[in-house]
Amino acid sequence: MSTSPQRSGRRGARIAAVSFAASSALLLAACSGGSSSDASSQSGTAREGGDLKIAIDSDPICIDPSQTNLIASAVIGRQVVDSLVEQNSETGEFEPWLATEWSANADGTSYDFTLKDGVSFSDGTPLDSTAVKNFFDQLVASPGKTATAAGYLAGYTGTTVVDPTHFTVAFSAPNAPFLMGASSASLGILGETTLKTSFEDRCRGIGIVGSGPFVLDDYTAGESAKITAREGYDWAPAGAAHTGRAHLDSVTYLVSTEPSVRSGGLKSGQVDVATTIQSQDEQALTGGGFSILSRTNPGVLIGAAPDLSHSVILQDPQVRKALQLAIDQQDIADTVLTPTYGTARSVLGDTTPGFADESAELTPNKEEAGTLLDDAGWKLGSDGIREKDGKKLSLSILYFYQVNVYEYLQQQLRAVGIDLQLNQVTSSEFTPAFNTHEYDLRSFSFSRPDPDILRTVFGQANLNSAGLDPADPATVEFEGLLAAQRETTDQSQRNEVASDIQSTLLENNWAYPLSQLVQVIGVSDNVTGLRFDSFSRFLVYDAGFSE
Repeated sequence: MSTSPQRSGRRGARIAAVSFAASSALLLAACSGGSSSDASSQSGTAREGGDLKIAIDSDPICIDPSQTNLIASAVIGRQVVDSLVEQNSETGEFEPWLATEWSANADGTSYDFTLKDGVSFSDGTPLDSTAVKNFFDQLVASPGKTATAAGYLAGYTGTTVVDPTHFTVAFSAPNAPFLMGASSASLGILGETTLKTSFEDRCRGIGIVGSGPFVLDDYTAGESAKITAREGYDWAPAGAAHTGRAHLDSVTYLVSTEPSVRSGGLKSGQVDVATTIQSQDEQALTGGGFSILSRTNPGVLIGAAPDLSHSVILQDPQVRKALQLAIDQQDIADTVLTPTYGTARSVLGDTTPGFADESAELTPNKEEAGTLLDDAGWKLGSDGIREKDGKKLSLSILYFYQVNVYEYLQQQLRAVGIDLQLNQVTSSEFTPAFNTHEYDLRSFSFSRPDPDILRTVFGQANLNSAGLDPADPATVEFEGLLAAQRETTDQSQRNEVASDIQSTLLENNWAYPLSQLVQVIGVSDNVTGLRFDSFSRFLVYDAGFSE
């Protein structure tokens, strides 16, 4: 099959130009684009006390933040654990949290940290260099249980403790995204009590001991979770609006899988906050005592990839290009979403450091799509579906999320004579089905505020969502780009390589962006102080009831 990328000379030169001698200061900052439709934080004065009730859209399943990256789990676990650094959600720069200072060597294989003195876990034990080392060591030793967290520590060779507040984390190969990982809830430091608790019990909420502003009080699977404010907490991240104890006494999370029930509970006053507000409910919750708080998820947005290891039809580059020309991202945004979502303009969401606007590559043209399909031998049949050699131009797609987007994609492709067969599964069924390679197209979406997520989703050693052929020269060049953006510590060069990765995916039609993934929550007007972090997980440390 022919998959050779365009502008390969420019990209090859850029890989060769990647420098490993950049100063560590450049590693500690990242550029980020923001969505103009986002209302991502609240201002106002919060009174002390009270229990904030939040309706969440699904069960956390596993409450241990080191074992899961599910949003429902992260919005709880993030409040219980602290991280070494915080990534500024607006600028992408890294700011102090548990660590007051940090530096990296020139090639990103060694990171030195200085911890705040006097930090403790909720059981009273100190959060010192040894605690960090023990936590990282266990994560790497248990990748089957801690896949996401261990992934942030790829190439980890150990942590050297200098003294209680100074330590060095070392890697066998450059790990430029490590600081992003160190800002995540997945690498939020857990105490020795937790490390001695079985992973199964930790998922059930047993033995979770962090240093965060809240303590896990109760978790009942499928029903609710409750966290209570920790007395004596005084090491909030630099981006927080206050210091000291959280304003709230407690937060109760109520599992409510039906969107209408969440919205109804908010309007009736049964809950104060409701997550995952549906597009059709946004207008009803704007004004009249409620508001919408939103932020675009960073990382790979909602889209579809051709499984080239399976789909003979999509191995034809003309057919792949025709699909891209048939897809109208603006039409999707205008028809099935709301202005809150903005429009997909690349494979990455526009809050991702390294985002490149590829709108020019995504211009729809149904007439040209039809011409390409005609040239490829696919002629319109009497029922409006194209045929070739007696076979219908029918493609199957596997997905589980953002159902309305994929249903509308079916309509857009039918307009050029492509029959898209929808195969919706549950989130738990998706990965096994993904690995069968029995579908022409597979949905993708993966949140992370770093362009290295492109390697996770499309790289040969990871998900390889497009099913790329490792023997294809185009794939080899693409893998070189993925390696280069992970290895360079010069953030400006890294962003340039990330831009090339995005354009390579689109020029070869290895990825079809459809819509941005946005966290949309409804909030009662008597609540203030909620804000999103760089992962688009909302934080309740500054939250409270309005005075």
